[in-house]
Amino acid sequence: LLGVLVVIQMLRDRQLAHILWQSWLTKLIVAYGVLHILIALVIGNQTTALVFGLAINLRLMIFFIVSQVVAYYLRLDAKQIIAVVLVPVAGVVIFGLLQMFVLPYDFLASFGYKAGETIAPFNTIDQQLDQLRYMSTLRGPNPLGAYLILPGTLLVAIVGERWQRVKRQPQQLVLSVVAGFGLLMLLYGSHSRSAWLGFAVAVGVYVLLSVSRRLQLWLVCLGVVGVLVFGLGVSVNRNNSFVQNVILHDNPEIGPEQTSNSDHLEALRGGIADIVDRPVTGCAPGCAGPASFYDPDGAKLAENYYLQVGQEVGVIGLGLFAAIVGVVAVRLYRQRLGMLSRVMLASLVGLSIANLLLHVWADDTLAYVWWGVLGLVLLARKQQSEESQAQNQI
Repeated sequence: LLGVLVVIQMLRDRQLAHILWQSWLTKLIVAYGVLHILIALVIGNQTTALVFGLAINLRLMIFFIVSQVVAYYLRLDAKQIIAVVLVPVAGVVIFGLLQMFVLPYDFLASFGYKAGETIAPFNTIDQQLDQLRYMSTLRGPNPLGAYLILPGTLLVAIVGERWQRVKRQPQQLVLSVVAGFGLLMLLYGSHSRSAWLGFAVAVGVYVLLSVSRRLQLWLVCLGVVGVLVFGLGVSVNRNNSFVQNVILHDNPEIGPEQTSNSDHLEALRGGIADIVDRPVTGCAPGCAGPASFYDPDGAKLAENYYLQVGQEVGVIGLGLFAAIVGVVAVRLYRQRLGMLSRVMLASLVGLSIANLLLHVWADDTLAYVWWGVLGLVLLARKQQSEESQAQNQI
């Protein structure tokens, strides 16, 4: 409905239409949407699965355009955009910490959460009640972990900015550090390894974008050494209870024979096989990913968002999606002098890594938040650039 309103408003406001349509990003998004519709009409699918598939795949793109329209008329500044991210996440983190330290593990069961019917009220590692995975107000631990990557990277950036003026505003620095510490505790409590990896990569990319080129080389070398040391430590201590439960999610003495790791590998093989089987058209929106739970042929979860796109709309659709993400990355990199642009680029890289192991963009909360904020940031920077050029000409 918001997409329809945007189209109507573009027909009424020629300047808005010009700003949006002159961007290659908009053209790629329209092409991606048209391809989905064409494949849906030609290949088809069961109605419920098809509708959910179209909604899941296209809502992030539509909301991105909607967000640009909002930014075009409201002209939000950096502080307001930061509030859009951090105010909601405050409630998520507080409730998540209550889950970890105060509330009973099945607290959400009293509010309609029920495994197999709605959303499981709690999650565990290898079905061990002493190894809980927390999800706060989201639909699961993995979506929570992925959702925290953007605000977590933003808080790192804010701490870095406020550290430089700590003498003038010490209270704000302390508040940012406390908020960041709480967010990290909840991120750890999600036990989402893909989110941990994505967050680490996002923070690393942000730091690299924020320092001089001389420091960048040293930091890259330090990061490589850190990864090697971590991998060696995990290998040496692979029989340790903490490593088995928290890092590997595979306790051979307690856990089931079929683990999340083996499920990931099997899902990846199945996703690749589906793309090889139907590389041009795919099997239509809704045949893979979360929407496939409504497909009478059975669910197909590749545990990889890119494979999901390839399964549903073929290699052409996957290429269009990759082009959209690539154009977004290039635009953010060109605007990297702005803190928010660096945060969005860094979080995009982190989330892209997480998408290799999860259907990250299929989660509605993260899709709306990240792509919505992207629209605000890109159009705000574009308007600032145009105004600056106009002032220089005057």
